[in-house]
Amino acid sequence: MAVSALCNDAKIVQKEQGLFERVGEPTEAALCILVEKLSGGTATSHCTVVSASATVDSIRGSCERLATLEFDRERKSMSVIVTSPTGNRLFVKGAPNLLLDRCTKVKLHSGEVVKLTGELRRNIETQITTLAQRPLRCLALACK
Repeated sequence: MAVSALCNDAKIVQKEQGLFERVGEPTEAALCILVEKLSGGTATSHCTVVSASATVDSIRGSCERLATLEFDRERKSMSVIVTSPTGNRLFVKGAPNLLLDRCTKVKLHSGEVVKLTGELRRNIETQITTLAQRPLRCLALACK
């Protein structure tokens, strides 16, 4: 969730009772919504007119952004370096095929981080290819 919240400049705000609006790029706003949904949706039940992004705001408030490499069509990624209670971290979002080439580990659905083996890499590449054939935006998220 941290990558989606920190490698991102969008916000979701409540305009009036029950109506929300994005501020920023649509894909980044979708990542904010993903963070809120993965956190259990607590933001929507405690929404204020100021923010509908309680979890995103909390994650962003716990870290200081030290540097940003904005999205670049050549790199096909955006990166941020943040300082957090656990030290400096690099967060990257971008084209899955390019990010996967730079990864040595992967986080499984269970939350376990494991070595990115050849077989696992091929499975992920197959999924990337399958998603790329559909009219959907596909992003990879990575951290170091």
